[in-house]
Amino acid sequence: KDKKRAERIAINKYLEAEARAQTGMSIERHRFRQTANIYLDQLKDIEGGYTGKFNNQWGIVNNALIPYFGDQYLDTIKTDSIHTYLSKRTNKHTDKRAGQKLSAASLNRDIAVIRGIFKTAKRKGWINDLPDIDRQKGHSQRPSFTTEEAEILKEKLKIWSSMYGVNSPQHVKDYKRLFKLYVYVIYYSGIRPGKECASLRWDDVKFDT
Repeated sequence: KDKKRAERIAINKYLEAEARAQTGMSIERHRFRQTANIYLDQLKDIEGGYTGKFNNQWGIVNNALIPYFGDQYLDTIKTDSIHTYLSKRTNKHTDKRAGQKLSAASLNRDIAVIRGIFKTAKRKGWINDLPDIDRQKGHSQRPSFTTEEAEILKEKLKIWSSMYGVNSPQHVKDYKRLFKLYVYVIYYSGIRPGKECASLRWDDVKFDT
């Protein structure tokens, strides 16, 4: 509707494209959302499908990074922008941790994904330089038993696992014994409870003297 305004916009677009070309950058500007999805597609091909690694990074991209950076142009996202994101990053789960600040380890997982996205853009020639992102420092030690407390737990488990009524079904005895052994495996090996312990197989056991 306004020819003069259209001319000014066209000239500004031309000058912007010329400046990008002279610095060796792609004339077309690419947005974060588009690049993040390309990164995920490539990761799925490398991983060979929907692996645990892919699913974890998909969650970070779609639940945290895209909602924050959205359709921003990659060349406008600088180091300061990323550190501002990290300072605001909180847990997105709907459980009791929702809204809590993430640990350094979790933030470093976000950083690894961000780096992967920007490396994808650089390989394609869409940006010249990668943002300089510092790894987050910090270590939160999970609560643990002292040696004395662990010994008390071990002895109490021995007593508890043998306590059942005369008419108790066999599966109750088996479950108690299994739980005691489960705790013993964690106690003596240092293995983490959950998936790491549940993945143990007899083939993993090596008998030695």
